[in-house]
Amino acid sequence: MKLLVFFCGLTLSSLPSTEGIQMVPHETFNMSEAMKIFQPSQEFTDGIKKFSPSGNWTEALKKLQPSGNVSESIRKLLDLTQGNGKPLQMLPITPKIDLASAGRSRNNSHGPVKPNKYNLQSKRIHPDDSCFVHLGCFSNRPPWISITRPSFPPKEPTSVITGALLYTRKISNKSMSIFPNISPQWKKYINPKVNYTIITHGFQDSGQQPWLAEMARGLLANNEQNVIIIDWSKGAFYGDGLSLIDYLQAVGNMRVVGAVITRLVYHFKKTLGAKLNQFHLIGHSLGAHIMAYVGKAFHGKLRWITGLDPANPLFTGQPNEVRMAPNDAQFTDAVHSDVGAAGEIATSGMCDFYLNVGFIQPECILPQRKDPKDPINCSHEASYNNYITATTTPNCFIGRPVSLKNVAEAVANTLLLGNLFKNFNDTSCLQKESSKCVPMGLETIDYRGLCRNDKIAEGSRYDIPGTYVIFTGSKAPYCLY
Repeated sequence: MKLLVFFCGLTLSSLPSTEGIQMVPHETFNMSEAMKIFQPSQEFTDGIKKFSPSGNWTEALKKLQPSGNVSESIRKLLDLTQGNGKPLQMLPITPKIDLASAGRSRNNSHGPVKPNKYNLQSKRIHPDDSCFVHLGCFSNRPPWISITRPSFPPKEPTSVITGALLYTRKISNKSMSIFPNISPQWKKYINPKVNYTIITHGFQDSGQQPWLAEMARGLLANNEQNVIIIDWSKGAFYGDGLSLIDYLQAVGNMRVVGAVITRLVYHFKKTLGAKLNQFHLIGHSLGAHIMAYVGKAFHGKLRWITGLDPANPLFTGQPNEVRMAPNDAQFTDAVHSDVGAAGEIATSGMCDFYLNVGFIQPECILPQRKDPKDPINCSHEASYNNYITATTTPNCFIGRPVSLKNVAEAVANTLLLGNLFKNFNDTSCLQKESSKCVPMGLETIDYRGLCRNDKIAEGSRYDIPGTYVIFTGSKAPYCLY
């Protein structure tokens, strides 16, 4: 995923008009301030003057609803001045409509959409939400789309999903269909007796990228399993130039990807007898949050979700409903390598590993950097590069628990002294009898008892259970010990 270097400077007033998107997350808000952000139609402005010659919002609202019920006033105002409220749709409270009776969507023409058990959203929707055959409906209201999270509604699944690639010990890179039809060949090639690992990528990436195939081979070298790579490069804008608009759309599209993967897992359950405790989901960047949506759809009953530098823009500070969270599976872990930039700084799993304090990665400092012309992606990509090593080299990366205070001190120390990545080559964590250290990789799940374990924090400096720092080398395979 490309780092959105211009994202931090984004102002809401610079966003394009988003017709049909409700942008107000709750009932109490300043209408005048809201109108400064979104330009209403002339008809709407003229309608306001019917109630306030000066165009004063507060005066118009008081005349419509003297009791001061803001939500009801705005609803009346929209009804009286602009009919259905388009293009400015800012109802703080929207009517709930049963999915079965709604049977329509402004974003597709597939006809009625029936409720299904793998629908990621509620069974009650707003008429302007996005509904797709086979998948159900997606809310275009907060927390998915709001003033603080100005993404776009998802596009049609066929313009988002590219396909899937299957890897086993018998076949490699086998292209398989997952939407709209699920290929009957899955039953031919899948071994239902072994586990399933599903991997996906992030923004401006593709399922055909070499790192995904390398990870698949590393997983298979460890043990026999079914490795499935989900390719949503069409919806992730792979090959396009860096664009804020594309990122906002990709954030909307990823919800469709989550629903398609959820549908595929249900298909395996139904046709192959797969159990939820057979699934390990791995996602990079936006892909980490995609896998979280799948986990939430199964109410946290999947075996394991791993997030590789979960994406930061439009996710940090947002409710757990829209981002990766610790309870999305029976076990969750995350690897952070570009915190505060492309990746989230906040913890996302039961075990969170911060490579080199999650800051600048050693392979990204010249002259070690593989591609001197691409400094933006380097640290973000380090999460999957190091995880690939972890799949093939057990105990290569040993995490030691730290507090946020220690992380801050480590960053300050390395920056001030220019002694990056040399301060914490502490081999004491490698002692097998240690009860505080956790290896990163396929062995992590065996240490789940240490993750989010409050007993570790009592009376010690390890006051953030489940949070670990790992220090790596500057060249592959990156192991320091």
